[in-house]
Amino acid sequence: MNADGTEIQFLVAVFYLAQLAWSPDGQNIVATDGTGIVVMGADGSNRLQLTDKSPNNVNTDPAWTPDSRFITFVSNRDGAQHLYLMNIDGTNVHPLVQSSADQTNRARSPDGSQIAFISRADGHSWPYVMNADGTGKHVLFKADCYSVSWR
Repeated sequence: MNADGTEIQFLVAVFYLAQLAWSPDGQNIVATDGTGIVVMGADGSNRLQLTDKSPNNVNTDPAWTPDSRFITFVSNRDGAQHLYLMNIDGTNVHPLVQSSADQTNRARSPDGSQIAFISRADGHSWPYVMNADGTGKHVLFKADCYSVSWR
């Protein structure tokens, strides 16, 4: 809809559509659709299901990379909550972090070049930061933390 609430347009019929993100160029939207992730034009056209919709495979928290070429998201497809990267057509899905630990509470830097997240392992919830492509992962400090954000 317009900022003033006029011209409301129906985009997706789901019970739970709480997570969505505009592409940096404003032409597309990525969103959760139940337990899956979909991408569509800003007007709701060309809707494409990117991930499976299965209660055993929950995919959440989609976000665009700054160049609009990839989408990051969180999934439990390998048994734990991990950060993943995929092409905008849903192909080439792979984890950004190779770890058995849960990775949660993802936050992208304002310029999109880095991702902060919490990694839960060995009874700790430590904050990490890495480049948007998954390289350069390092712990920020060794103290339990439950939320990350950029300023």
